[in-house]
Amino acid sequence: MGGKKLPTLMVFAQAHGPSHLRPFLQQSFENLKNGRVAPAGVFTGPNGRCVMKCQPVAKGSLSVSVFQALSVTIALAAGASYVNRRFLRLHPTIGVMAVSLAGAILLAGLDAVGLNIEPHIERFFDRLDFSALLLDTMLGLLLFAGAFHVDLDDLLGRKVEISVFALFGVVATAFIVASATFGLSQWAGLELSFVECLLFGALISPTDPIAVLAILERVGGPRRLRTDICGESLFNDGIGVVMFVTVMKVYTGQAVNPGTVVGLFVMEAAGGLLLGVLLGKLASWLVRSAGEAHVETLLGLAVATGGYALANAIHCSGAIAMVVSGTLVGRAARTLREGDRRDVNAFWSMIDEVGNMILFTVVGLELLVIARAVEPDLPAACLAASAAVPIVLVGRLVAVTIPLNLLRLRYDFYPRATTILTWGGLRGGLPLAMALSLPMATPARNASRNTILCMTYGVVLISIFLQGLTISPMVKKLLPTEE
Repeated sequence: MGGKKLPTLMVFAQAHGPSHLRPFLQQSFENLKNGRVAPAGVFTGPNGRCVMKCQPVAKGSLSVSVFQALSVTIALAAGASYVNRRFLRLHPTIGVMAVSLAGAILLAGLDAVGLNIEPHIERFFDRLDFSALLLDTMLGLLLFAGAFHVDLDDLLGRKVEISVFALFGVVATAFIVASATFGLSQWAGLELSFVECLLFGALISPTDPIAVLAILERVGGPRRLRTDICGESLFNDGIGVVMFVTVMKVYTGQAVNPGTVVGLFVMEAAGGLLLGVLLGKLASWLVRSAGEAHVETLLGLAVATGGYALANAIHCSGAIAMVVSGTLVGRAARTLREGDRRDVNAFWSMIDEVGNMILFTVVGLELLVIARAVEPDLPAACLAASAAVPIVLVGRLVAVTIPLNLLRLRYDFYPRATTILTWGGLRGGLPLAMALSLPMATPARNASRNTILCMTYGVVLISIFLQGLTISPMVKKLLPTEE
């Protein structure tokens, strides 16, 4: 183009426009669809019409579809998994994330030396919306697959302990983290409001079941320990998402009084629980009556995808619904014939493993997004991320210690439970996806979003690499393999 400013195309979107404009509109949106032009902004035009300003894509630039972006991600996950297995030999999720992080740093270095690959990277991440990919697509499948392998009888045997940790732990940690982060903000001049700090507390408080289930898969120790950590992480994920959604509605002005806030929280949580029981009972009955592996597999997929979409459509917690239905369907699958049971278990194990490989590959690559977002104020972002790690760990310690000491009066716990439950509170892709979903309505909110994003990513990195690499040796050293 020789430095010449690219011309712009004004597309007037109108439900029932004049007939002479329709061919123009059709061609304009066809250009958008085919990647010949790219959106450059949306604003209100004459007569209140919605105006989309489009800019032609420069010759030689890369137009990426959603399918292409997802295909590239799967290929990267496969390559990272191979490199880890062949050379690093770390736990699969940790190794894949390490390789993708190294790849992200390499891409940033190539751009810094003048290869100008940043536009292509931006277009790739615009198409591969990680927040939507996880929260709207993968979360239901991963939670269902994780809950499928959890023994429901074990969960019911520890229902009081798991319920207390899941509910009190999330709420208490959220407010402890929010209060400490607000104090840090006032001291360091980060300009975060208390509601924004509470958003951070809500999204970072739940231990991520995707990370926990993947990393603790091979951990020994007492059966009660595995049940407590997996059960808590599965259910406090649902509670954490519900709390985040509730605080988000306060933040955006949709809920302005305590009664509305409590009502939203109860409706999301109770609705998800009820829907999960209904879907799980129905699918379990169908599984037992059919008695075939392929039927159970399709029914499970229907619940994990359709049930999750239904929960979101009726505004109840899809996360809680998938955890409950997954445990019920998993118990029903254990009544199948041995060969069918083996096939079904292998299928959901593969969904769990492959999904986690893709998820943690994207988490590593998101370093490019975070770095670009916080670049204008990098020192403050690094300070916030460094301070967030101990804040979250202390919040988790307090939220575990208080209920644990009360529960010890009646219930039996394994030795060193406080240490193990605190250090076993891993964070993964879910907090990052929630942070990426924060709105960018104004420059001030955009700055707050970037700060929260950087703090979240810092906590996730430390959690996966430090806690994730040491939790297994810690459990093996502190506790016997068998009870």
